[in-house]
Amino acid sequence: MAAMQRKGNHPAGLYGGGHQNPAAVKSYKKQPVAQPSNVRVPNVMEGNKKLKVKHKREQECSKEEGKIAQDRRKREEKIAQDRRKREEKIAQDRRKREEKIAQDRRKKEEKIAQDRRKKEEKIAQDHRKKEEKIAQDRRKKEEKIAQDRRKKEEKIAQDRRKKEEKIAQDRHKKEEKIAQDHRKKEGKVAQDHHKKEEKIAQERRQKKIKESSGKVQFTMYKASDIDAAVSKPEMRLRGTGTDYSVYKSNLGAITIPCEGASPSKEEFTQAVETFKNIQHRNLTNLVGACTPRRVLVYELLPNGTLEDRLADKKFKKSFDWKARVTTAASICSAVEHLHRIKPKLIIHDDLKSSNIHFGAKNLCKLSNFGVSSLLRSTKHGVEQFVEGIKHAINGTDAHKIQIQTDVSALGVILLQIVTGRPDARGVRDFVAGKLGDESGFYGKKTSQKKAILKKVVDPELKNRYPVEGAARMLFLGLRCTDPAGKQCPSLASEVLPQIKSCHATVHFLCFWS
Repeated sequence: MAAMQRKGNHPAGLYGGGHQNPAAVKSYKKQPVAQPSNVRVPNVMEGNKKLKVKHKREQECSKEEGKIAQDRRKREEKIAQDRRKREEKIAQDRRKREEKIAQDRRKKEEKIAQDRRKKEEKIAQDHRKKEEKIAQDRRKKEEKIAQDRRKKEEKIAQDRRKKEEKIAQDRHKKEEKIAQDHRKKEGKVAQDHHKKEEKIAQERRQKKIKESSGKVQFTMYKASDIDAAVSKPEMRLRGTGTDYSVYKSNLGAITIPCEGASPSKEEFTQAVETFKNIQHRNLTNLVGACTPRRVLVYELLPNGTLEDRLADKKFKKSFDWKARVTTAASICSAVEHLHRIKPKLIIHDDLKSSNIHFGAKNLCKLSNFGVSSLLRSTKHGVEQFVEGIKHAINGTDAHKIQIQTDVSALGVILLQIVTGRPDARGVRDFVAGKLGDESGFYGKKTSQKKAILKKVVDPELKNRYPVEGAARMLFLGLRCTDPAGKQCPSLASEVLPQIKSCHATVHFLCFWS
């Protein structure tokens, strides 16, 4: 009835609403319609009005039906949403239970595996202990058996040696008596013959050294060879070190340590093995040694030393700027090579003009490398130990100090090469006093620079040198000889490239007067 009221009191099913009951529709159609006689026929306007009312009612009914359908869809969506949430919750709970079960299972398995590993390790440890104990007992038994056997053998051997010694002693006495007379007769003849053979062998060795193609032949000499080679005092070269003396001989340049400066046999042997394997075109080769005398024999170069070229005017005339720059680069290359030797670098420790020799074609070579360090390690062991403690307290690396010593000595040589002064004493103060500050010098005019350099550079060059090259080498020498050591430059990355740059200026040499 409610549906019929919404449709304008019409039976259900006539306008698509409610249930369409065919019997109800049929009964409705059969009802007679009372038409009173006094009812008039409606006109067209009234019919349109009724249609509009009817159409309006139908629209209202469709809106209500749409609202009902929308509410139904919302209820269904809510029911579906709630169902999905329940299912998701159920699935999530199920996953959590499964994860918990899996986690518990993994823990149990890990615990079981851990217990099994512990048992296996314990079993293996017990097995190892048993085996070690068995092996130890076996070793003890074997050692005891071997010890007993050695004792028996030693006793037998000792008895046998005693018998043999007694027999040999008696025989030796007889033979010695016979041989003594024979040795006296032949001793003199053999001695003369031995001297001749040794002289011939020495000459042959020197000849092989000279004729060898790049390979240096090393010889271990006897003490008698060294004594014979340095028998004359005039063979001692001037300008040698305070801890050693150098003698010129047919064997080569023989370096003999002074009294109290000889190293131990182990130190000397190790040094010889290191020095004889050093190969560099600007380092003299070690051609021999004598362990009993702690003597080193270097190759002897025939064309004098750098000290000779700075002191002797005859050498100075041919010692032009190009030769001086080449000499400086050669010395720096040799020292840098010594500092790169591994596993332990070599410090020259006695770098000076008298230790720089010239060979064929005026090839410059550095001699006596490492000798001072080797000898001073024995003579001044206590002083070096005290100095080492001081350096450790001050936080200074000992190798760095030793390298700075060589760099400083190289700087002095650079100053000597440019100034031409053979005496190294006071050369730094002289150059620093004339040149002044580096930035101030380069800020001056070219004429002023020339005037200053004319007071510093060797007069024998007669102004035949590049201004910039000479100034660069002088300031490089001052940085190397810095007393504080703060400006100590690197040989490989700074000193050698700058010297070579001075060498490059030779190609663009402009002479001035």
